[in-house]
Amino acid sequence: MHPLLVQALRRFALVHDHEVVPLANSFACLFCLLASYFIVVPLREDAGLSLGMDALPKLFTASLIGVLVLTPLASSFLARPGLNREASLRQFYAVLATVLLGFYVVYYASSLETAKMFPGLDRSSKEAPPAPMTVKGGDPSLDAFQRAVRAAFYVFLNVQNLVAISAAWARCADVFAPEAAARLFGVVSAGATVGQLAGSLVTAGVAGARVGTPASGPLYGLVLASALLMYGAAFFAAKVQRPAARRLADPPGAVAGDAAGHPGSAALDKDAPSGGATAHVAQLLQGFTMIARSPYLLMVCGYLMMTYIVGSLMYFQRSLVVATAVADSNARAAFFARLHSASAAAIICLQLTATGRLLRSAGVMFALAVFPCACAVLVAAVGWRPDTGVVALGEVARKLLGYVLVRPAREVLFTAVSREEKYRAKLTIDAVVQRLGDSLAALLFEVLDVRLQLGQHGVAAAGVAACMLWLYWSVQLGAQHTALTSGAGSVSVAQERRDFGGQEQAGPTAALTGRV
Repeated sequence: MHPLLVQALRRFALVHDHEVVPLANSFACLFCLLASYFIVVPLREDAGLSLGMDALPKLFTASLIGVLVLTPLASSFLARPGLNREASLRQFYAVLATVLLGFYVVYYASSLETAKMFPGLDRSSKEAPPAPMTVKGGDPSLDAFQRAVRAAFYVFLNVQNLVAISAAWARCADVFAPEAAARLFGVVSAGATVGQLAGSLVTAGVAGARVGTPASGPLYGLVLASALLMYGAAFFAAKVQRPAARRLADPPGAVAGDAAGHPGSAALDKDAPSGGATAHVAQLLQGFTMIARSPYLLMVCGYLMMTYIVGSLMYFQRSLVVATAVADSNARAAFFARLHSASAAAIICLQLTATGRLLRSAGVMFALAVFPCACAVLVAAVGWRPDTGVVALGEVARKLLGYVLVRPAREVLFTAVSREEKYRAKLTIDAVVQRLGDSLAALLFEVLDVRLQLGQHGVAAAGVAACMLWLYWSVQLGAQHTALTSGAGSVSVAQERRDFGGQEQAGPTAALTGRV
């Protein structure tokens, strides 16, 4: 390892000599994963808008189905017998990269520019000069094949992001002991944040350069760049191995207990069933059972469900504004890329400050309640003045509040339950509750906008109403948490931080890869 790299790592964390190599590879792996994702997220958003607002709820439902189907399949793939974890993870990312290469090929084959280069293609006779895009029906110049490509790309990107990031964090938790995770996961999270910023800046530059030029169609070359970055993630994932000191200390087959805290991780404990897909389904069912038996966990699920529902409604609001105000495909991609770049830059600034002090001084109830209030203001502002400037400011503000308050508060909520409840319930919430909330929001949007034709005002009214319910739930949950943690049998927050310090460090990446 180059001495300059070692010095750079030690500027940000206390790193022992035997931890330098796995830490650097973990940083590089998360960087490649997030850069690969965010370099094409603007293309995903443009793909959804080109299909029309009427199609977005169906795409959300398809994403939920995809998560439910792919997650156990991925778990089974990663847990194949006779193959070490770094090799299985490398192969998994290589498969995802190859699928992205396939999308690059079909995007290229279906583009108008390719049809002009090869006039013998059947598609060339069907292509027409670009027609004005409608908000509801999308781009009328797209044929059935082009629409299918965009729909498949939208769903695939939603599903693969969740599974790929979860698998990476599970591997990091398996490699680093809890004490090391508490020291080093902040650096690994920074790799993810820098990856988001780098990918977004590349897309913003490329798309911005094409705005107003004769070039037409999606920036499918960025899909190729995303695939290459995913191959890079596969390369570095294979090198994320336990430090030599820990390999000597651990018994054969030992798994860090911390791994259970990350979705997509290995078995939760020695009693968990073995066998990839079967184990995953069994763990989900056990999580549902624990949640159903605990009024407190039900309240936590309700709070998080409202978080995802409001977040998705704001996503639909944003999509309506952009579809109405920005007609050019390249301009839409540039707008979304700049939006993600601004969010990443602001989060990097916050990562350099002691953001945890804000939660400790404000308290859990304040942290839980301020987010619904802020979101209600943002939803009402977009409904009152639906332009891209308001949308951009609201989206960045929502991401920052989620990072500073909501994600840390969520981790603190789970300090009031037992270790078994904490990890099994979190697995179920991460795998199911988020996508279920997204799907419920999609159903609500379809009723308000597609069926009743209420548009921005209807979505804004529903969003504000949901925020009021969310605020009430937040106060009740905060009071319940205070009552539990002040009792004699409660779990000490300080003890939880000592035992599972690495878990809170993973929060920033979660804030980047999903709606908080």
